[in-house]
Amino acid sequence: EMLAPYLGGSEPTAKLDAAERVLLDMCKVSGLRQRLTCWLTMLTFETRCRDLQAQLQAISNGVKCVRASQSMPQLLSLVLALGNVLNAGSARAGAKGFRLEVLLKLAETKATATEGDEAGVSLLHYAAKCAVAKWPDVRKRFEAEMLPLSDASNVKSALVVADIQGLASELGAVEREYPQHEATRSSSDRFFEVMKPWSATAKTQLTQLQTEVLTMKEELKALAAYLGDKILPDEPEQVMVRINAFNVSFCKACRDNERAEHLPKKQEKAEADKAVEFLKGLEKSVPNLADRLRMWTQLRQSDCLGSVADGHGKVFFTPNDMNLSIEAA
Repeated sequence: EMLAPYLGGSEPTAKLDAAERVLLDMCKVSGLRQRLTCWLTMLTFETRCRDLQAQLQAISNGVKCVRASQSMPQLLSLVLALGNVLNAGSARAGAKGFRLEVLLKLAETKATATEGDEAGVSLLHYAAKCAVAKWPDVRKRFEAEMLPLSDASNVKSALVVADIQGLASELGAVEREYPQHEATRSSSDRFFEVMKPWSATAKTQLTQLQTEVLTMKEELKALAAYLGDKILPDEPEQVMVRINAFNVSFCKACRDNERAEHLPKKQEKAEADKAVEFLKGLEKSVPNLADRLRMWTQLRQSDCLGSVADGHGKVFFTPNDMNLSIEAA
């Protein structure tokens, strides 16, 4: 509106600065909004196609790594065997398989024992312990095999399809727009001669992307069938998402078990080092080793009583502690 007087010639353009004169010239271009929209599609098309191809390739790599994995069938068979042991005597006993969603519930199933080494241990940690006992390198092997799943599990197939449909819509707008400028093409207006060949090339790229989407869906469907699972029409990638979640939780459970196994050894070593330091420290003032050992024993008993008093320990009495005896009536 501000430039309208200058377009009509009622105001001299000499009053305008350089930026305003550029805007004035742009207002004289026919179909400016449509042209700019087409140029934006052209400038961003390649980058968007590469991004979509990378996402499709990530899913393809994820499918291949699951199909090629040697650890996956081993772990699934182990989980099935543990499940059948737990369900022995019930209607679910003797199962031939299970849905992948079961893998996500292993950490929620825990031992009911209140004492002992297995107290409160989850089925996932127990499965990890059994797996490592049977296949010592299973964690590192499984982790390496499933590495491509990290990228694949972040891809949403529905968003990929929607983005490709968006590209198709924009490309259709370009194909409808550029023929309208064929009659006005000139040395100063090259819109038609640039857009026509580009739209043909872009259409080929788009067709390839659409073919790759169909291939992706078939690969995910085949993967679900391979694993004996159902595929969700709206989220076919959920098969890989569940496997990746199991991979992460299983490897974490293996590391948890390793730390739990090494902790008592560390505690024993720390206790031994503390005892040696104590005995050496009193070597001059208490030359007799037996006296020093009695002092150490007394000290440790005091520490234990302190832990009980703080609520961090338990006291168990035996007949000898209570000086009990059984006498005939």
